[in-house]
Amino acid sequence: MADTVETRYCRIDTHTINGLTVKKLITTQGSFGELSNTTPVPGPPASITWNSDVIIRHADNSQSVIGSAVASITKSAPWLEVVTANWACPSTSLLDTDAILVTQYCPQVPTTVNFITEQVQNWQGNPSGVSLKSATWTFERYVHLYLYGDNDDLSSVMYSQDSGATTRPTKITNFTWGPDAVAAALVGDAISVSTATGEVTTEISLVGDTIAVSTATGGLAGAGEIAVAGDAISVSTATGEFAATEIPIAGDAIAISTATGDLVGGMPLAGDAISVSTATGDVTTGVSLAGVAEAISTATGELVGGSDEEISWGLFNDSNVAITGAEASTSVKVRQRASGKLLNWSNNTYEVNGGSTPSVSMVELDVINLEGYYYRAITISAWPDGWYLAVLSYTGTPKRNGAIEFYVVDGVIVDILVSTKLDMSVSSRLATDNYVVPDNAGIAALPTLAEIEASTVPAKEATITTVLAAVTLLNKYVKNTKEIKVISGTKYLVIYDNDNISELIRKSLKGPSGEDISNIVAGALALENASSV
Repeated sequence: MADTVETRYCRIDTHTINGLTVKKLITTQGSFGELSNTTPVPGPPASITWNSDVIIRHADNSQSVIGSAVASITKSAPWLEVVTANWACPSTSLLDTDAILVTQYCPQVPTTVNFITEQVQNWQGNPSGVSLKSATWTFERYVHLYLYGDNDDLSSVMYSQDSGATTRPTKITNFTWGPDAVAAALVGDAISVSTATGEVTTEISLVGDTIAVSTATGGLAGAGEIAVAGDAISVSTATGEFAATEIPIAGDAIAISTATGDLVGGMPLAGDAISVSTATGDVTTGVSLAGVAEAISTATGELVGGSDEEISWGLFNDSNVAITGAEASTSVKVRQRASGKLLNWSNNTYEVNGGSTPSVSMVELDVINLEGYYYRAITISAWPDGWYLAVLSYTGTPKRNGAIEFYVVDGVIVDILVSTKLDMSVSSRLATDNYVVPDNAGIAALPTLAEIEASTVPAKEATITTVLAAVTLLNKYVKNTKEIKVISGTKYLVIYDNDNISELIRKSLKGPSGEDISNIVAGALALENASSV
């Protein structure tokens, strides 16, 4: 892979890389800018300086400085312009999970702006095993230095971004990286290659033998035979032929015939109960794949059983912003519905409580192109047919939970059910401080149903008796003899009991103002009065 030369722009938007949330240092230019400082500097100072530090930020949040106060520029008069300064970046090996952190700061103004790249493995082409190359980086800064206010205080500001004009971005050019260099050497030999002729300047000894290859003729410089280590055969240096008839293959009861070049005997594959026929070249049984419960069918050449699947999950906060860099705060468990057991991730078997490894973290898919998405690979080739439940958890802020239920047939997922309700904000659940403990003692003191019924039977009977008496009395009021009597000039309505002697009620007949009613000229009472019923 050739070296890659990039221009990286200091942008206003941020991302979180290796535990650090700062502004982006990426290969695409932004469209907005901002000032790193607008605070007046009293004095004024004699000059203003801009510096940068270049740091490797590791996945464990530790840092290694490879350049301190580099690409420095100093100005002492008011001006507004793009200024440049160079820095010789040393060749530096990088881990795939490292990132490059660059600071931009002005010592006279108490301000520092930090910018960070993606992890190395997410750079262009998703590389692995690369290093920063020895190259001259050019730091381009759009800076503003001017006199401030009536007191001529000097103030310094630096644009950490372009302001929409392509001629004014703050950026680093010639940011160069590529594959690590590999030194080529012949270990243990006192030989060298001439840079003038390209020839080997001494003889190439064959380790453990008393012969050598002549650099003049290319022939064997020693006499005798080249012994093949551990075998009772050798190659004649005179004729180039094998001195024995067969070349045994170490540890097997087979050999290669030096006469025909054919295999002599069967060729078992170590650790498997299969072999390759020396007559036909066919595999006589199935070819097992070590450590996996699948095999290659000798009839069709296809895999019999076995499948790798992925469980994926999107993590977003309440504002639908992707949650990145959160692998350590995620976990996934898998439960087998039929047995109720959890997957032991260390050996891919289902055990009570998940054995030694009941859960594992998820892996971030692609922080650049698929922000917020995580996955975990599972090998389901040996799993029995049936339903399984993957339970997903994120313990960061805000907390998230999810579930995926899937059905496995013959080592393949054939049906999936995704929970739409478990991935909820914790605020949607009953908060602990709102929980009211039930009055268990008061509940226990309440009467039972039998006690309630026993206490209400007499009351029911008493109520029925009262109602019956009232109905009987009302019936007498309606049907019994009624009479209007005049006593001392006042008329009374009298209703008699069943014996027509005893009075049930005697009610004086009065007008609205309490005056006696002297004449009743209409209605049933007048008729009863006239007839003396």
